[in-house]
Amino acid sequence: MPNHGHYNLLNVKLLKESFTSLLLSAVTAVFAGIFLGTFKETFILLPGLIVLIPAAIGMRGNIFAALGSRLGSAFHLGTITRFDAKNRTIRNNIHSSFTLTIILSVFLGFLAKFLTVLFGIESMSLFSFILISFIGGMISGLVMLATTFGIAFLSYRRGWDPDNVTSPMITALGDFFTIPSLLLAAFLVVGLGGFAELLAYSVVAMTAVYTAVITWHKKFSTNKSYRGIVFQSLAVLLTAGSLDGIAGSFIELNIDKLVLVPILLVLLPAFLEEGGNIGNILASRVSTKLHIGSIRPKLSMTHEVKREIANSMLSAYMIFPTVGFLTSVISSFAGIGGLGIADMVVISAVSGVLLHLIIIFFTFFVSILSYKYGFDPDNTTIPIMTSATDIIGTIALLFVIHIMGIV
Repeated sequence: MPNHGHYNLLNVKLLKESFTSLLLSAVTAVFAGIFLGTFKETFILLPGLIVLIPAAIGMRGNIFAALGSRLGSAFHLGTITRFDAKNRTIRNNIHSSFTLTIILSVFLGFLAKFLTVLFGIESMSLFSFILISFIGGMISGLVMLATTFGIAFLSYRRGWDPDNVTSPMITALGDFFTIPSLLLAAFLVVGLGGFAELLAYSVVAMTAVYTAVITWHKKFSTNKSYRGIVFQSLAVLLTAGSLDGIAGSFIELNIDKLVLVPILLVLLPAFLEEGGNIGNILASRVSTKLHIGSIRPKLSMTHEVKREIANSMLSAYMIFPTVGFLTSVISSFAGIGGLGIADMVVISAVSGVLLHLIIIFFTFFVSILSYKYGFDPDNTTIPIMTSATDIIGTIALLFVIHIMGIV
């Protein structure tokens, strides 16, 4: 008799691994959201800070989820099997992630100020934006670098597919470390007073010199793998950061309403995180299958493509109601309220369905287009997809909240 297992669209192992990592990341992201709900007054005292937060979270998630995806592909291809600082692949990934963190942190400071001016939002000074973004970025970036390698190698040694596990955990931990890092940086910058301007100039000058060195110095310019990661990623990350900044601007424009229902601020990071995570899992798996040839770079509905879509849809429709439930339960213990469990589940589930329908098609389109034109999807798809998810997810969430008459 023929083996019909091949035709089964649902992959139980994939669902188990991905949902477990999504659930863990949801819990972590909700705790990250508690910081937003608890320190809501800070966003009134430091106008414009909320514009920076989605962009900073997105940058951390984009840089290190892409790093995790590259490590996953390297495991599958046999390029690395253990951590070895002398391994060229590992060394290039460490250096490139550090480089991107420095450059993007400074860029996001300028971007946040530009967007507040563009949208007519009252905000703090440019120097404050730059320092908060840079200090917060370096603190959380160094922690995330070590964390990403730890998660990737641990999942590989335990026999889990890194594509199903690494990205959700990394992006959730990115939320968890980035939000308090930015808040800590904000308090430090406020304490600096007039010295902040001089320090901001120094940071910008240092970044300019560093960028020039990695662009022209022979040691870096002849390292094609390092330059490939940095320069392929940089254009994408600049675009992604801009999209995240716009998402933050939408939130800032509604901040007066959101602080009246602080549980919505708690929901926000977890909801956007899970939307990005589901897309990250799909993007990582598609990227790996493009590399090994099981998915061809064509926009066609093959069995393998249908299988990936079916598993992604099931994961989404399980996790988004769970996010609403977890947000309500954890927030109640933290003394943050405003809405009941039923309302939170409905808001998260309906917004999640709207978001995920777009994620599926967007992820496949960008992955296949990137691969077809010679770009590594590990470096391009995840940042673009995650940031698009942030802006689309923000709009979907605000739309559903508005339709329900909550704000």
